[in-house]
Amino acid sequence: MSSHTATPGEHYIALADPTGQLPPSRALPARIDHARHTGHGGQRWIRPRLRPDVVAEALALPRPTLSQDLLPAPPDTPAAVSGPVIARLPAGLTAAGAARLDVRRIEPDADGLYPLSGHPAWTWELTVPDADADDVLTRGRELLTPDALRPQRGERAITFAALPTSHSNPSFPARLADSAGRAILPQFRRSIADALAVWLNQQHLAQRGTIRAYWERDELVLLDDSYSRQDGYLPDRVSPDPRGLYRIGWHDWLWSAAQS
Repeated sequence: MSSHTATPGEHYIALADPTGQLPPSRALPARIDHARHTGHGGQRWIRPRLRPDVVAEALALPRPTLSQDLLPAPPDTPAAVSGPVIARLPAGLTAAGAARLDVRRIEPDADGLYPLSGHPAWTWELTVPDADADDVLTRGRELLTPDALRPQRGERAITFAALPTSHSNPSFPARLADSAGRAILPQFRRSIADALAVWLNQQHLAQRGTIRAYWERDELVLLDDSYSRQDGYLPDRVSPDPRGLYRIGWHDWLWSAAQS
């Protein structure tokens, strides 16, 4: 599990394995460039810029593409690097069958951040902070109970009319904003928003590619993998309104009144 958390303006990334044979790496915070990098086969990857202390952790990622290939100059592993970083990245084989390396010198940019993108080995994707699957399931058993999801005065039970998941959808109590006859616009208490976030993460455990959620202070952050490879996409952030309620629902989300 990474020891670093995102600062304002940063999001979480992981190094993916395009072959699908390895799990994603640990989550690391980074700033994200607007444009994506198009790699082999048309796959699109995040273009991150990492803080010096995060680059130092990236040096130790247990991944074949980065574990011994990304080295600081001079070659040591301090708590945080400074100055240029030397990247020795795999570049196929020579005619004699020996491993060939693409050696790159990476300078920090004007913000002091290290851009790690543009090479087939850098298959970065957006992710959420590291979380243990057992913890997610335990939280679900605590928060997704009939008592916890019972509507209070002024609330109605609603459920998803459409959401990219194949699993059964529970109902969540919410206040309903005036939508002028259009789609339902629900507003949730913090405890219900928390339960919704846990339920979404449970769905992702069973079906990769669905929406994931995490908290940053009092903001709920939602990552929709179906949009994450598009230029300019960043996870959505939901802040509480003056009453402490969270309005959640956009993109492919459609809510409807739950059947009693």
